[in-house]
Amino acid sequence: MAWWGWLLAAWTVIACAVALWLALAIRLAEDREWLRRGGVDRRKHPRVQEPEPSMRGRRAAGLRR
Repeated sequence: MAWWGWLLAAWTVIACAVALWLALAIRLAEDREWLRRGGVDRRKHPRVQEPEPSMRGRRAAGLRR
């Protein structure tokens, strides 16, 4: 096999090893987060971001930007 074939094979093996390592690291981080949060039902109400009032609503409320 030519030198570039070995280089390509080495890069493939390294990429697979790094992908596996990252997957394990993400799994560990998620497990730690679940333990820290205390499970699925930690919060009774999910976080909901309030929509920003429109300019018409701001003017009616007397707010300025």
